[in-house]
Amino acid sequence: LHVVPAEPGQRRLSFDVAIDFPTAIGRQRIQFDLCRKAFCHGAAARTNCSLADMIYAQTLGKFFADVRNLGYTSRNILIAGRRGYLNTPQLVENGKSLEAVWHRAVLDLIAALSLIDEGRLAGHVISYKAGHSLDVRLVTQLALHDLLEPLCGA
Repeated sequence: LHVVPAEPGQRRLSFDVAIDFPTAIGRQRIQFDLCRKAFCHGAAARTNCSLADMIYAQTLGKFFADVRNLGYTSRNILIAGRRGYLNTPQLVENGKSLEAVWHRAVLDLIAALSLIDEGRLAGHVISYKAGHSLDVRLVTQLALHDLLEPLCGA
């Protein structure tokens, strides 16, 4: 996870996000400027898991607080096997589902950045195989090192 600060006066935020899974998801990469259209597109992405993870969440997982409320069903998650998907992928572009990488970009990374309550991030974020813990560390470092642009009127 890497952030390239914006040039002085620039307020644009762009992303280069890539993932690599040993399942049907495989390697996926998207690049985009954050705007309403891109955000709404990515917000439709479901989380992904294996069939075993879904079965675990629906059975033994009900005994554990961190799993019991996941509510996994074949409609609200993307189930990826080694060679194919067990349900129909969404957000297909040029014949390839990019649902998992859009989920990573919008519902994980941008969601973490939205926790910033003072200022905003401007620049370019590069994320390769990052996850929730790195997102939290990024937000913490941005706040600690005063790397945020002031909000208009603030």
